[in-house]
Amino acid sequence: MDLKIFVTHTSNKNDETIKNPLYVDVVAGAVNQKKTMPEGFVGDNTGENISDKNKYYCELSTQYWAWKNVEADYYGFCHYRRYMTLSSKDYSDYGESTRRGQINSSILSPETVKMFGLENADEMKKYVEQFDVIVPVEQDLSKLPTCQGIKKDVYGHFAGHDRMFMHAPDLDLLMELIDELFPEYSDDAKKFMRQPKFWGFNCFVMKKALFYELCEFEFTILEEMEKRIDNTYYNRQQSRIYGFMAEILSCLYFYHLKKERKDIRFGETQLIYFEHTEKIKTLEPKYEDGINVAFDLSNVENEPYFFSISATSFLETMNTEKKYNIVLMHRDMPKCYLESYKKQFETYGNIYVDSYNWKDIECEIKDKHLDIADCRVLLPWVLSGYKKCLVLCWNVLFSNSIDGLYNLDMNGKTISATIDPLFTGHVRAIDPRYEKYLKKYFTVDEHGLMHSSEVYLMDLEKARKQHEITDFVKKTERERVVTYGELLNSVYYNEYNTIPMKNVYYYTEIEQEIKTINQCPLSIADEYANTKEPVVTIYSAQMISSVSGTEMSLKLREAIDLSLYHSYFYGFGRGEVNTNKAKSKAIKKIDGGFRCIEDHGFWYTLIYAFKKPFIK
Repeated sequence: MDLKIFVTHTSNKNDETIKNPLYVDVVAGAVNQKKTMPEGFVGDNTGENISDKNKYYCELSTQYWAWKNVEADYYGFCHYRRYMTLSSKDYSDYGESTRRGQINSSILSPETVKMFGLENADEMKKYVEQFDVIVPVEQDLSKLPTCQGIKKDVYGHFAGHDRMFMHAPDLDLLMELIDELFPEYSDDAKKFMRQPKFWGFNCFVMKKALFYELCEFEFTILEEMEKRIDNTYYNRQQSRIYGFMAEILSCLYFYHLKKERKDIRFGETQLIYFEHTEKIKTLEPKYEDGINVAFDLSNVENEPYFFSISATSFLETMNTEKKYNIVLMHRDMPKCYLESYKKQFETYGNIYVDSYNWKDIECEIKDKHLDIADCRVLLPWVLSGYKKCLVLCWNVLFSNSIDGLYNLDMNGKTISATIDPLFTGHVRAIDPRYEKYLKKYFTVDEHGLMHSSEVYLMDLEKARKQHEITDFVKKTERERVVTYGELLNSVYYNEYNTIPMKNVYYYTEIEQEIKTINQCPLSIADEYANTKEPVVTIYSAQMISSVSGTEMSLKLREAIDLSLYHSYFYGFGRGEVNTNKAKSKAIKKIDGGFRCIEDHGFWYTLIYAFKKPFIK
């Protein structure tokens, strides 16, 4: 049996594929492919094709190309994020089941492919041979919302999306064309449109003769629709009208076939929907002998411009004779900021910049049915191509090059870090409840000494050898969400090499934090009090919003003023107002606000805005 399953991919994207000889990866709309065709892919723009109509026909351009150019006994179709399991196995326990009959999976990865049996060509063939037509598990559209509320049948469901992804009159035209071109379908078309059951998604597997019959039915009607619809003013979604209409037509064909051809063997199989399908990024350093630095931008994604303070400080103090591999670790930071920082760093010819979204590994972990409190502890597996790395939080300043810190003797340990005075003070607070909590659920220092999780040097190779990802699995009996610092200190309890605070120092002017630090043992408190000119200073993030007049706060203020901070605000919030018209009072105030930020800084402007109503 020659079974070919055509997987439709969007042009110019870089999605994961499944290694299965049954799958034929096709770039739909390949006439628009500007990037090099991915290895192993084919385009829908060879032979007889409608590749140039892809933006109107969606995945139907793949179907048309296969119909006209490829020979097979069975023809199957799915999308880069939707795959039919082609199995009778119930996968409902593996992922969240949706009202559309799909099983949701966070990410398309080798692990999830194996989980759903999508790499098993032999088993899939055995399943297909039992049937003439295989469709996804039936949906009930009467339970799904539309723009106009829940509707009771297929017609109402699609008409309920009028002006969103289609125009309701086009649905009426479809019914007219069925009557006109395929009158033998007319009665079933009316019955089908007035009931709620639907298969959808243009995903199916069929024997050749039936597939050819379906294509003749679908494309005859769609080609005639093209002649009668003026889509000049349709938006992007509405322009995909023929793809949506084909979804209805294919389901009508299956409905008609089931009624009229009792000899046809029908099968239904679950459809897996993968939320994230982009190729899983493998991080490797460009410079083998370079200094590897990972900036953790977690918790600054909503105000990413503040990282420019650290970036500028790093560039001012770095050793220009050395090579650096920098990775920006983030959670959905806007691409424009990442590109801006990449450009800022790479202006210097000795720096290579990469980035990684923590959400990627969170999705992988979720689909492995593991529950990890904070995926940042999986850094050794994320930086799989790295041997060693200096990890830095986003709120740091540098007084010197980090070369000496990076090359510290780790004394055979996995992590080198300072004692965290704030964390330690918190553990040793007068109220002992937190200390008791840590000792109950974690392996921690008996004296309450906790190492920094904001700046540390890690031997990634050693970490991978000594630990498994499951070492970081969250225990359900814990009383609350586990923090990054707790998890890091617990798992690497015996693997810390303690370094002096002259290397890494935490600075704060927040009164409550100072009181907490004073709870540290005297030796730690003395070292903290006597440390001057550390290589790396972690400044309390709360200090960003308060300028107290001290040397450090003024230094931060100056760093903000000299950073890219204001340019981000200018580019994002302020534009040219039409000078041919008088400005409204609101526009004038906004414009004045941005000028004030440029002249005096953000915090001055903010404080002034609050004070102004009370100034007489």
